[in-house]
Amino acid sequence: KSSATMSEPEANPSATASTVNRRTWLRRATWGAGTLAAGVVVDTFFIEPHWLEIVERDLPIRHLPSHWSGKRLVQISDIHVGDTVRDNYLIQSFQRVAQYQPEIVVFTGDYVSCAPSRREIPPIEQARRVYAHLPQGTAATLGILGNHDYGNSWTSEVAAAQVQKVLEDSGLTMLRNSAVDVNGLTIVGLLVAEDSASITLAAADGKRHTLRRDELDPSGNQQ
Repeated sequence: KSSATMSEPEANPSATASTVNRRTWLRRATWGAGTLAAGVVVDTFFIEPHWLEIVERDLPIRHLPSHWSGKRLVQISDIHVGDTVRDNYLIQSFQRVAQYQPEIVVFTGDYVSCAPSRREIPPIEQARRVYAHLPQGTAATLGILGNHDYGNSWTSEVAAAQVQKVLEDSGLTMLRNSAVDVNGLTIVGLLVAEDSASITLAAADGKRHTLRRDELDPSGNQQ
């Protein structure tokens, strides 16, 4: 056990008082704010776009057919092919996912990002090169569109159709308010509202499990 007694410190005649004038304080505060802002920029544009985190979770579905028990589904979201994320990083990430050999792969939107100068024109040729390495599920490879896939205005059906064509040419089945049956497991892709989409898994007469884009990151942040 230890204890400490508080007391007034003795004066030290040899000590020199430290003073900070207003100009010095403002200079230090400005430097600190600038450093913080620079850190946010570095994290946003250089670190986070290339920060891969793989999170494994159980997906309990009541009355799941026995042949699906223990199988693997991979959800991938917000790839954003464009000027922000390096193509090689995306391709390497796809290759890493493929090593898991999942039965089902679902992509939940934002396959591309349109540069401000390009308006509603997606980077189609760049996307074609990247998605040539799309990881495939052994049973199904499915996806839904995200808001960025509709161009910078989030409203261009022309842009969305171009993005969908690239993905389908790469082996993905796009679900737009539609459903597919994958060996007894019904998978529904819904566009609920602007910037809100989900994929729902359901067994016959059983509990459903919905995969939303914000489920990817345990902190609630989209990745």
